[in-house]
Parts: sequence; C-alpha cells; structure tokens
Amino acid sequence: MLQNNDESWSGIIGSSTILSLALLGDALLYAVLPVYAQEFGLTLPMVGVMLSANRFVRVFAYGLIANNIRRFGIKKMCVIAAALATISTTVYGFASEPTLLLFARILWGVTYGILVLITLSYATEYKSRVGTRVGIGQAIQRIGPIMALVCGAWLISIVGPKTIFILLGIPTALSILIALKLPKLDPLVSRSKNKVSFTRPKAIDLLYFAQGYGIMVRRNDRLGPIDHANPRHQKRIRRNARLKIKVDCLGHFNGRA
Repeated sequence: MLQNNDESWSGIIGSSTILSLALLGDALLYAVLPVYAQEFGLTLPMVGVMLSANRFVRVFAYGLIANNIRRFGIKKMCVIAAALATISTTVYGFASEPTLLLFARILWGVTYGILVLITLSYATEYKSRVGTRVGIGQAIQRIGPIMALVCGAWLISIVGPKTIFILLGIPTALSILIALKLPKLDPLVSRSKNKVSFTRPKAIDLLYFAQGYGIMVRRNDRLGPIDHANPRHQKRIRRNARLKIKVDCLGHFNGRA
C-alpha cells in the first residue's frame, strides 16, 4: 500500500503523465496515416486495419496483462510499458511496409493495456477522492494527444510524415525515467470468482443506465417509422437514420477509445 496521501497523488500524476507521453505517437498516427498512406506502403483498406489492430489485441490481452502485473509488480510493468511505448512510436518512423507497422501497432496495443490498468490501480489505491484522482489522471492523459495533434501537424510540413515519429520517440522516452520514480504499489489482488454480490446502484450508475435507455428509445424513434415508408426508399431512409443515431451516440459518449 502507499504510505501516505502524497505518494498516492504522485502515483496517479506520474502514471498519467507516462500514458500521456506514450499516446503522442498513437494520436498523431490517426491523423497522419490516412493522408500519407503511400509513404508507409499502405492501401486505404490497410490503413483501417492498422489503426484498429491495437484494439483487437487488447480484447484478448487484458487477462494476460493483469496476470503479469500481479507477477512482476506494478512499477516494473510500468517501466516495461514505457520502454515499449518508446519502441512502438519510433518504429512508426521506420515502417515502410505493412508487417513492421502492424508489429508496432500490436506492441502499442499491449502497451496501452498495461498503462490503463496501472493508472487505474494508482487512482483507486485509496477510497477517498477516487473520482478526483481519476478525473485529474484523465485530464493529464489528454495533454499529450492534444500537443501531438497541434504541434505534430505543423512539424510534418517541415520534417515529413515519418521523421516526426522518430522525433516523438524522444519525449516518449522520458516516460521511462518517470516510471522509475513511481512509488511502489502492491500488485493487483485477484478476487474470488465464487463471490457474487449485489449492491445498491449509485447515482452515477443510474445516470449511465438512463443514457443507454435514452439511446435505445431514440433508436426506436428513428427507425420505427421506416417500416411504414415507401419500400423503394426504405434502404436510403434507414441508412440516413442510422447515421443520425451514430451522431447522437457520439454526443453521449464523446471521445476516442
């Protein structure tokens, strides 16, 4: 356990700063890859594969990541993740074929999974003011992507779409030094799978339920009248309605996963 409240704050601020630096390359890649696909030896369909590969990896890797955090410890895994983030960001700059870029994206998927679990571990170590620490952590984590998109787009016109990632590897490498200074934290404790408990929902739980229910009602409101429309126009109307639903959903859950 952390020894005092100061260490709890240094843990969440430090781990969130690491994740913020690690996100530099990933955030800029979403803007660069569709525009400069040929520079990376990709077709447009392959761009979609590359940008989504890290998400598919996390679906299957979170269990293994959690086990390794329990085995090696949170601080040590954070150092490893910071090093992997530096490698993946730098590899973007050297990738001239799909295989190398796919390797970097898979590496990033594992890295992001590690850092997400670690930041949550530091944020929830103490019961008091958990929401405040999570909120501050989320704010810090978004600084890196914002700076990458604002400054990176300008630097691309000077150094090129591939060299920029090599340069971003330098600030990303600073995350390794920060990881070495993190306070020690007990490994994740596995909970018994046999215990099932039902707790009274809190206000935030009811809010999310209401949002989800509202989206479903809005979906039925948009799609219901289509059944009574002219059969020749149903396909076009349904497509436009679904697009509107997606826009509405983005209004509820604004942000990139």
